Amino acid sequence: MNFPTPAPTSDPLFLQEQRRFRRLEVSLPVWITTREAFDANQDVWELGTTRDLSLGGAKVSIPFGEEPQWQQAAREGESFIIKIETRGKMGEPIPCFVRSATRDMGADFVVLGVQFAPDSATQARGAALNAGMATLRARRSGNWSR
Repeated sequence: MNFPTPAPTSDPLFLQEQRRFRRLEVSLPVWITTREAFDANQDVWELGTTRDLSLGGAKVSIPFGEEPQWQQAAREGESFIIKIETRGKMGEPIPCFVRSATRDMGADFVVLGVQFAPDSATQARGAALNAGMATLRARRSGNWSR
């Protein structure tokens, strides 16, 4: 079967999209800090939640208020560290980059498009994805509680 060739587009968001992994829609607590603060052992973390998660990255919601700083970090390719909380335990650090930062209209959140650094922290990424799958299974079976 022949599929039609997609129409060319100049939409920068479409052109920028490079997902290689299937996304899992799940909400898990996330902590994010700059690589610089992490390396200096500074305890400066921003709390957010995942909206979706894959082996390659995540969509993270954080409280509104610092959107310009996140947008600048995305433009400059600043390096970050993210930890995804699973089953009440802090996950291992995952090096990442913020690729986009947009305000969620109708809510007081900024949505970050986070890309995990390739070939890094594969066990921590896998553990986060497994925790997300376990959360979804528990919700579907009715055994989920907060």
